[in-house]
Amino acid sequence: MPKVITLKRLYNGIASLRDYTVDKALRNNESIKVRCNGQEMCLSPSDLRKGERGSEKIVSKFDGTSYYLVDFKWKVNE
Repeated sequence: MPKVITLKRLYNGIASLRDYTVDKALRNNESIKVRCNGQEMCLSPSDLRKGERGSEKIVSKFDGTSYYLVDFKWKVNE
């Protein structure tokens, strides 16, 4: 069963996921289902490998963990 991630918004048609979420799905050979504005996109392990990792490390203001964003072009599943 794929992990479901809900995003509040897209940035210029790009869905950004945290790198540790993508890495965990790849290690377990799982898909990720992304939801945003009532639409869904499913990313298979092969799709997850094609994501573009950002160059800027981000530090969470809540728990201090650091991560990179991995960007995927938004494509709604029909």
